[in-house]
Amino acid sequence: MYAKAALVPLILLALSQRASAQSPSGVTAIAYTLDTPVETIAADPAGTAVLNKDIPGLLTDPSYGLIKSMTLKSIARLSGGDLTEQMLAQTEADLKALPPKTTPNQN
Repeated sequence: MYAKAALVPLILLALSQRASAQSPSGVTAIAYTLDTPVETIAADPAGTAVLNKDIPGLLTDPSYGLIKSMTLKSIARLSGGDLTEQMLAQTEADLKALPPKTTPNQN
């Protein structure tokens, strides 16, 4: 019961952030971060290029199916040091350098 109650504020925060990112033009600008699920980044060819450059082998790892819904920060915590702070910093910089991806609002 506690876990469900703890998720409610997080869900509300995520929804409010999503709403604030929407523009009146009918599109939402999405910028990738270390808190973006890996599968979301990998769905964009430019994001895939960043991941392949900065974290070689991540997208072809046999456990990718298990970790693809996780964020890079989460994967780093579980990597036993294989995903270093330096790798994360470089990935974050390269993701920030990408132009924001726009998607139609789904209201």
